[in-house]
Parts: sequence; C-alpha cells; structure tokens
Amino acid sequence: MNKKVVIPIAVVVSLIVIMFIIRSINMSKKKEQAEVDTSTSTTAVEANTETTTEKASETTTEYKPGMGLAGDKNKDDGRVEIITTEATTEVQHYVQENPTYPVSVQIFDHTGVPERNMDGSSCKSYFNATKLSDYGTYWGGDLTDSDFVGGNKYLVGVDQNKDDIEIGDLQSVGWLIDNLPKMNANDAIKFTNLHVIGSLSDSHVALLCSYDWYSAFGMDDTLVMFEDISGTLKTSSFSDGDIFSTTIYKHNIKVVDNVNGKRVVCVQYNVFNR
Repeated sequence: MNKKVVIPIAVVVSLIVIMFIIRSINMSKKKEQAEVDTSTSTTAVEANTETTTEKASETTTEYKPGMGLAGDKNKDDGRVEIITTEATTEVQHYVQENPTYPVSVQIFDHTGVPERNMDGSSCKSYFNATKLSDYGTYWGGDLTDSDFVGGNKYLVGVDQNKDDIEIGDLQSVGWLIDNLPKMNANDAIKFTNLHVIGSLSDSHVALLCSYDWYSAFGMDDTLVMFEDISGTLKTSSFSDGDIFSTTIYKHNIKVVDNVNGKRVVCVQYNVFNR
C-alpha cells in the first residue's frame, strides 16, 4: 500500500479510537454521579421517614401524666378540652287555666208561683207535703279535674236569660231523666230557667223548683230539687218565684223515682276549688 495513503487512514483510526475512549470515560462518570445522587435521595427519604415515625410515635405513645384520674390537676400538658352538650328540646305543655264550663247561679227574673198548673195540680200543695230528707241531702261530691276539662254540655229548660244565651237545643226534664244514664260523669248540664217553688231548709240553700210553670203535663217530670253543697250561696238571696240558671256536672245529678208520686231530678251545686 502507498505510504501516503496509509498515514491518513492511521490518523483517522486513531481519532476514532480516542473518541470512543473519551465517550467511555464520560459515560462512566455519569453513571457514578447518578449512583451518588440516588444514594443521597434514598438516604434523605429514609431520614425523613424515620423523623416522621419518631414524631408520630411520640404523639401516640408518650405518657401524659395529666391523663386518667389526675387529669383535672394537669391543665398545662397541651391538651384542648372539648366540651360536648346534648341538644335538648323543651316541650311546652298546655295548662288550662279556666274550666271549660264555669259553674254559677244567676237569678235573672221573677214571677209569682201560680195557684194551679195546667192540669189543675198545685206546686205549693205538693211542696208543703214534702221535706228535704224525701229527696236526699248532701250526697254530692267535689268537682274534679275531669270536670274542669269538661265533656259534653246540655241545656235543659224552656227559656234562657237574655243576657246569657247559649246556642243549643233546649231539652226537657223528662229528656234529662231518660238520657242521664248515657251521659259521662264530666258532662255539664245547664238548667236555663229553674223556677223556685219554695225553700226546703233554713240552714242552707235547698230549693224545690219547676223547670216550667205551664207544662201541659202539670208537675210530671218537671220538678228539680236544687241543693247548694258548696256553701257559697245564701238563703236570703232566693225568694219564691225567682227564676235562675245554673250548671251542674252529671255526677252530681240523680233521679229520685218516687217523691209523693213524682219523679224528681235532684242536683248538688258545687264549685271548683282552684
């Protein structure tokens, strides 16, 4: 081979070899640097993990002398006291302050006691032939909490006080006698216009009354014996011929089947003790 040709080829080959050697050295340096970086990163992560674990362990396992039974004596241990309260709902109960059906006696009119009834009978003659014990006396009871709340209300009479009119059907004493057993003990019966025939007692108010002077049935199923057991009424307040209204609760009403041949409704007047 020509010497002029060999020399350039040798130079080129030498350059190539030198380039590979340099490249190999550079790659070796990069690999070592990468391994160093990886090792450093791993060490840092492990160190950080160890630090975190130590803190978590300290938080969860460190004994607090303020905990347990002596907790109230150690308030400076860094704990935050959380106070929880249960939500409560206040239930308001309705309290009735006044009775549904108040009781009272109102004298609102006056007439003379007729000598004779429509059938020719005489209220005064009947009255003079009887006495208080014939009807029974002081057998009634106190008004109750159930009375205070009240049940149904019925009106018995033929007329009403124009200053105290209530809406409802006016029933007869005969209707009351027939329906009394069906009523509740706390039902209220308002006698709208009792007519005083006469007084049966000098010591307290006990009156024989008629609910209608002019009934076509005379005194049959028209008589009512009214007795005050409350001690709130005065005998001086009543005269023969007075017309009054009053409310009585059913458990203080009874029927005496035969007083000188007549059925008589007997009532005991009492008031609420509140």
